[in-house]
Amino acid sequence: MKPIQLLKTYGRQIDPIILSQYEAAERFVWVNTGDKDLIPIKIDLPEPPEYHLIEGFGLPAIEQKWHAPKLPKKLKDLQSKYETLDEIWEEIENNKDIYEEEIRFIKKAWYYRLNGYWFFNNGVPTYIDGWHYFYCAWWNIDVGLPKYRDRDRRFFLFARKIFNETKAPRCDAKGFAIKNEAGEYEWIEFGTRLFYGFNYPKHRREGATYKAECINYEIISRTMGAWGGIQSMNDVQARKCFLRHLVAPWKKLPFFFKPNYEGSTSPKAELSFSPPAKRLSSRGALSTSELGLESGINFEMADASAYDGDKLYYHHDDEVGKLKKGLSCWDRHTVVKECLVMGSEIIGYTIKTSTVGEMERGGGRWFKHQ
Repeated sequence: MKPIQLLKTYGRQIDPIILSQYEAAERFVWVNTGDKDLIPIKIDLPEPPEYHLIEGFGLPAIEQKWHAPKLPKKLKDLQSKYETLDEIWEEIENNKDIYEEEIRFIKKAWYYRLNGYWFFNNGVPTYIDGWHYFYCAWWNIDVGLPKYRDRDRRFFLFARKIFNETKAPRCDAKGFAIKNEAGEYEWIEFGTRLFYGFNYPKHRREGATYKAECINYEIISRTMGAWGGIQSMNDVQARKCFLRHLVAPWKKLPFFFKPNYEGSTSPKAELSFSPPAKRLSSRGALSTSELGLESGINFEMADASAYDGDKLYYHHDDEVGKLKKGLSCWDRHTVVKECLVMGSEIIGYTIKTSTVGEMERGGGRWFKHQ
């Protein structure tokens, strides 16, 4: 839109010079570019809402950037006052007039988690996927909330596309994608999910493990009867991944993103979203909730057969290129992929992360093969 059109549309006195700084939203992004061994993948982006509905509208472009939401004081106070989720929700339910603005805040946070989020970034209307919003807004890593990075935006957009993808490029007899006469790949619709997940070779300290565990929680904490699993280069590292990259961020989540959970607030081996055991609340009454997802997340030893026979809706294979001699990430995936299906339908998702510069010779070879 031209600046004068924006003024007419939104009816606000905004400096036309500021409006002239705004650009059109991207229609798509590319991933897997600049690598001769990978097929570039185009990811279409949704149409932006009207500009005045996008966070940051009206500000000079240089002032427009990502801002993490701030938890309202009343909600902070509730978390400090009560010991159980039931008590907090009961307080809000019984005083909807008092918590009207806070209820609106919770609904918006959930909307962005489910549908993604738009904000102006240096003059450009920018869309981030709901998984990315949840990560940047609420998933505390070792240094606090993650900073916004365009690299992470493309990671989460790609992760979501692979999770939902029902199309695949036309391939030759050897399974390699082929282009048509126009030099483009032809994508064929199959009507069902096609991919178990993806490999993610990474550099150090880019937050890949936190991102993978954020998606783990995002899927499992919203699905009935679903289990997520974690394996790593060895048993010790799997436990560290569970405690540091899943449990630690989970403990800092606001109550409205926590389903009912069973056991301690500091689980050591399993994060279970089953109905909590009946216990005395801070007011002396019994916690009587009988509702729960009956879902959970745990970790297992590095052995390939650790999850054999289980049904998994998510599996994070951490540092798979560092497996020592005698362990193969290919063998492990051969077992895990059977855990991610029901019949011929893929129901689960796996992300396999590994630091490129630290791979073992054998482990890296199998990771490449995979």
